[in-house]
Amino acid sequence: MRMKNKSLAEIRKLGEMVGLCEDDMEFRYREFCKVYENGRICKEQFVEMVDFFFKGYEDADDLVRNVFNLFPDKEQMDFYEFTLVTQVEELSIKPTDRLIWLFERIYGEGVRSVHKDDAESTLSAVLLMEFGDQNLCSKVKSELRLPNYTERSRLLRKIRNSKVLRNYYESLQNLEE
Repeated sequence: MRMKNKSLAEIRKLGEMVGLCEDDMEFRYREFCKVYENGRICKEQFVEMVDFFFKGYEDADDLVRNVFNLFPDKEQMDFYEFTLVTQVEELSIKPTDRLIWLFERIYGEGVRSVHKDDAESTLSAVLLMEFGDQNLCSKVKSELRLPNYTERSRLLRKIRNSKVLRNYYESLQNLEE
């Protein structure tokens, strides 16, 4: 069973990225389609899932809004998008690298340039989802100073080299020690 609008190569690559074999991906997709009509989960269904897994989580509404703001359809997610957001924590990489990883998936290889508004909206959603700090979003956007359109590779490089993000991450590490 193939995922709608996704090639077999994309499915395999997604499985590799999140540590799942092709058979596991196909099984999860079939189960996802049994539960979610047309292979898409809507916001309300995602809220129910978040409420179930994170009982009493105060920022659940913000989390859901930020997750859905990552993708073009702000009301539904397909299996591919769902897998990206639910498996990203499984990657044993530091938060700033997860940020780059998500951006690389959202703005895939075929994307040559990204509009400033789209990049900043996605950046805010990912930063809020990852760190939960609205001030960080403003500081990073200010530091990046994106033009109206930015090449994908340049955008990723700017995020990767962000001093604000690096300092923020280091301060989090110091708090943990």
